Formats: sequence, structure tokens, C-alpha cells
Amino acid sequence: MSKLNVIPHHLYHHHQQRQVSPHELLEKPPCWFKNKYLLHTWDEGSNKLTTYNGKIVHYLARRKTFRVIYWNESEGQKETTKLERYDLTYKELKQDINEGTLKIM
Repeated sequence: MSKLNVIPHHLYHHHQQRQVSPHELLEKPPCWFKNKYLLHTWDEGSNKLTTYNGKIVHYLARRKTFRVIYWNESEGQKETTKLERYDLTYKELKQDINEGTLKIM
């Protein structure tokens, strides 16, 4: 059975751009990802996958690293400028896109 990507209604209207295919994303230069929204899924050690909303807020070219903020809308969290920032390398971003655990909106 194939996975169905469901974009929450409030996200769909907020980001009405066409979703870019994983193959197209892997061809994009790092600067293209700045200010893009994403859905990122991972396991925090509980053997339960959690999907977080996120936004790439900066690209550190010398380190080839994205600065990303995350929040969990399913738990009532909202995007704010006060969220902790995390580093995601360009290699990790591409790997997660390839594995289907990171979707750019």
C-alpha cells in the first residue's frame, strides 16, 4: 500500500505553490531552500515517528548548513521567531528528501 501525503488544510492555503518532486529538489542549489516551509519526520528515540512543521530560516554557506526552526502543530504549537534553531547539513537535507522523511512545501 502506498503512502498518501496529506497536507493539512491550513497549510494548503498558506502554501498554494506546486509541490516540487523529490528529484527536482535534489537538483536545487542550497540558496533555493531559504525561507521554505517543510514537514520533517523523525524518531526521537521512542520508536514513534513524529512529523514536525518547520521553516528554513538561513543557509550558512561556509558550513553548508541550514538553520531550521521546528514546531508541532498537532500539539498546538505555532511558528514564532522565539523557537530554538537547529542546524541541518545540506547532505542531511538531501538524504532526508531522498528517503521521503522531509517534504518541502
